[in-house]
This record gives sequence, C-alpha cells and structure tokens, in this order.
Amino acid sequence: ETFQLFFQGSLRLFRGAKMTLMMFIRHHLAIFLQFGLQSLASLLESLPKDHSTYGYYLGIFREMADAVVSSQRSSGSWCSSLLDPEDFPQPENSGSSFYVYELAWGINHGILTGKAYENAALKGWEALKSYVGEDGFLGHIQRIGEAPEASRPRADETEVYGVGAFLLAGTQMM
Repeated sequence: ETFQLFFQGSLRLFRGAKMTLMMFIRHHLAIFLQFGLQSLASLLESLPKDHSTYGYYLGIFREMADAVVSSQRSSGSWCSSLLDPEDFPQPENSGSSFYVYELAWGINHGILTGKAYENAALKGWEALKSYVGEDGFLGHIQRIGEAPEASRPRADETEVYGVGAFLLAGTQMM
C-alpha cells in the first residue's frame, strides 16, 4: 500500500513524501527524489537473492535506473526535478551524486549491464568532479527545504549530505 502511494509506475520513479501530498510544479509534474533508487540498492544488497520479492524489487530498480539515465542532462548532471528541468536548470550535486552511486552500484553488482549505464555513470562522475573547487568545496547542492524553488542550488552553497553523497558515489566509481 505504501509502495503504491509513492511509486509512480508510468514515470518509473518514486515521489518524495511531503511532495506527494502537497507539492506540484509547472504542468502538475511531481518533483521526484533520488532516495527511492538508493533505498532499493540498499534493499537489494541485504535481501537474499532467493527471497520471493527480490525479482520484484530488482525490476523496479532497473526501471528507475532507465528513468534516471534518460533524464541526465548533456552536461552529465541531473537537475532538482527530473521531470521539469526547464524550471530548475541548475545542476543539483547531491542528487547527481546519488544517481552516480546508484548506477555504479548496479553496474558493480551485475544488475545493470550495458554501455548506456556505464556512460551515464562516467559522465555524471566527470560532471561532479568538475564542481569540486581547488579548495575541495563542492557547490550546487540544494539547501534543506521542501521545494527546489525555495532553495535553488548555487555554486557557493553546500550541505554535508551532498558532500557525503559525493563521497558515496566515489566509493562505487573507484
């Protein structure tokens, strides 16, 4: 029941909890967050492969990975809204870091195969590295808030969770 509330099957993405009920942007497109795919990666890592639901969650992980790959910007980054990047054109490096982690995790675990996944992960990683300043500062991380319009990512702003996500991505890219 909870899964049905948050998973948007036609879009192959999970919605954020508060945004599911309250927040819609231009053209009534929901803002989707990166945590659904990352949560599935954690679930698949701990769930025995012979468990009755493993194949079900594996299929969802693959569907979501396809949606993430198809929403990657030509720069290699992802925006705050996967569905409406024109409203939020800035790169968003906490989400981009999670997407790189998730794609690389899937590749490293033999779940995602093919050049499309590899290319997206590598292109995303290169984009992320380009946002790290000489002093190690990683900017373009959306501030804590309920909506991207209230906290558009800027080059001179960071958050610890974004840096953590970047480091997590690095663990899979090495």
